[in-house]
This record gives sequence, structure tokens and C-alpha cells, in this order.
Amino acid sequence: MKAFENMKKNTRSSKEDRIILLKENNKSHCILDSILYATEIGITLVTFPPHCSHRILPLDVGVMGPFKEKLCMAQHKWMTANPGKITTTHDLA
Repeated sequence: MKAFENMKKNTRSSKEDRIILLKENNKSHCILDSILYATEIGITLVTFPPHCSHRILPLDVGVMGPFKEKLCMAQHKWMTANPGKITTTHDLA
């Protein structure tokens, strides 16, 4: 549950402003108390079957890869336009 608390703090998730967490549906990850707590603090869990990382790789390549590239370009542009200022994890979302 500490991981969810940290996620809530860093993303500011709430019931009104939910986030989605994609994760493997491993038995050790699916504890009812954790699932209920995540739901309560605004985290929607989407799980994939165990041992399917090789199937999820296209998501990383096709979605997260381009997102990371665009994010990097946007951060570089912002830092160039705002010398001396810093960004925090709260600014990334």
C-alpha cells in the first residue's frame, strides 16, 4: 500500500481525477485490500495476465516510446525557454 500512497502523492489522484495503473495480474499483486485501497484513492487498476510481458512490449514500443520522446522534446524546449527554473514530478503529468 505504500506504493499506492506514493503514487497518490506524486500524481495527486482522487476519485474525481483518477489515474490508470497498468500491471501484471500476478497473484502477489492482487491482494483485495490493496485493490480496494487503490480504488478508494483514485487509482484504476488494469491488469494483464501473468507471464505476458512479451505481448505487452508493443505497448511500450508503440505508445510509451513515442510519448517519452515527445516528453523529452517538450522538457528540453521548456528548459531552454526557462533557464534556471526546475520542473518537479508534479509538473510532468
